[in-house]
Amino acid sequence: MWLQSALSSLDACEGSYGYGPRRPCRASPGSASCSTNTLACSSSLSTMAPEDSEESHALHEEQLDEASPLKSLGWRDGLRSGRKLTTRDDWHSFEVRLLHPLEEGKSFDEAVFSPKSGDEGRCRSASPSLRGRFEAGAMAHAQGFDDEKFRGHAKIIARDVARVFAGHEAVDQLRLHMAAILRGYARRFPTLGYTQGMCFLAAVTCSKGPDAEQLFVDYMSAFQLLWSPGFPLIEEGMPLFRELLDELDGELSSHLFDSLGLNLTAVLPTAWLSMFGKWLPFEMLNDVVPFLASAGLAGFLTVTMVILTSYRCELMGHQHVEEVLIFIASLRKSPTPANLMFRCHQTLPSVTQQVPG
Repeated sequence: MWLQSALSSLDACEGSYGYGPRRPCRASPGSASCSTNTLACSSSLSTMAPEDSEESHALHEEQLDEASPLKSLGWRDGLRSGRKLTTRDDWHSFEVRLLHPLEEGKSFDEAVFSPKSGDEGRCRSASPSLRGRFEAGAMAHAQGFDDEKFRGHAKIIARDVARVFAGHEAVDQLRLHMAAILRGYARRFPTLGYTQGMCFLAAVTCSKGPDAEQLFVDYMSAFQLLWSPGFPLIEEGMPLFRELLDELDGELSSHLFDSLGLNLTAVLPTAWLSMFGKWLPFEMLNDVVPFLASAGLAGFLTVTMVILTSYRCELMGHQHVEEVLIFIASLRKSPTPANLMFRCHQTLPSVTQQVPG
């Protein structure tokens, strides 16, 4: 039951291993551990914890005075005035846009304001022709599809897309496009639908231009074992990582696993399901994702090894497992390891030799 322990730490939005405070006045539906033996709890909130980090400077709604200008302004007007809107109504308005941009009868390319970044800008969304082709294809596969299940996916997609790489200007311009691609995929492939981490992949593919939807489908095929029920790639990869680290750096491995008792279920699922977006800046994913798609399990193991061994001194310096977990959870704020992809390509052959099949 490694799954439940992994989910517990990932869902703890306000705990030691969470990723910042919850959005104002929202309970976290994903806070309870899933009762099934699968990571794909797609009917609940994504277990990729919200990106509501300290840079968001969120104000809880109960802290806002009734006379505050924030209370009297619409969410668009508030953003234009430079205020960061973080009330429940502000988030609802933005999520409605992510959920149903087409149903509103407005241009898919109109200006969209993100409460997360506080910026006003034009979302680079799917063009009308791309949208029509992709949505039409999605609808063609929708016969007999459980609409209630799809609506559940759509809600989770809206929440996740609003949070991933929060405040990143380039990603802000892609959010509507990301949501459209993820909804379209959930329609076309209802067996899998949507699960945590796919929004990180969508961000990468949407940055590639007009062929993003086909690129997303191609990548999803390459990463099938990562997101399949039960997540077999993670199941197979965790024991292999321990063996590889024992061989590469026995001292570090002994310190983390024997002395501190580090449990990989608190580390690997978050990194792998996010395409290492929880450990690396968005810009690095444009190089990391193709590497992972090409190398498969060996690629995931290689990137994990190179990143963690790059911080060997810091990891060896921590004397409590809680400190290690907090450090790993904040890796994205640390300097990116030098020559990361070069080192990954250099390390891959030796890792591949030790991966079965």
